[in-house]
Amino acid sequence: MVVEKKKVCVTGAAGQTGRHILKSLTKYQDTVDICAAIHSADQQAQTETVKSICKDACTCPVDADDLDGLVKAFEGVSDLFIVPTATESKVRHAFNYIRAAKRAKVPFVAVLSMSGCERRDYLWADQFWSIEEELKRSVESGHHFNWCILRSSFYLQNLLLYAQQYAE
Repeated sequence: MVVEKKKVCVTGAAGQTGRHILKSLTKYQDTVDICAAIHSADQQAQTETVKSICKDACTCPVDADDLDGLVKAFEGVSDLFIVPTATESKVRHAFNYIRAAKRAKVPFVAVLSMSGCERRDYLWADQFWSIEEELKRSVESGHHFNWCILRSSFYLQNLLLYAQQYAE
């Protein structure tokens, strides 16, 4: 019996978090086709990063501001893992990913969020809360995809941003 592989797409796949998700997915390559959504602005470098982690992953350049382009990119995707961008456009981009998943009829959407965002007491918390609420509204508005919100606590990798200061 031949089982059709699921197509899993990870946004921000070449970023600090996305690359670890890709690495974890490589364990399941016999049952999963991995699609790395990379930002079209830095396509070559991001493709090299993705291929160094998972040589069999397909790369899909996306522009998070192009809703129609995202819909096309997500067609045939069974599972979408949204890693919000680390930009001022984080909320708009995540909303576009969610809306495109809805239009492309992606059956499962997971969003990376942050622990404590419901307090909304600073910018990042408020941004992630807004993204979570958009995901929930999408389901309430009639699209029937399954969803999951993963709330991460502090990323240890963020400490690397301060490595020089720690060394001093």
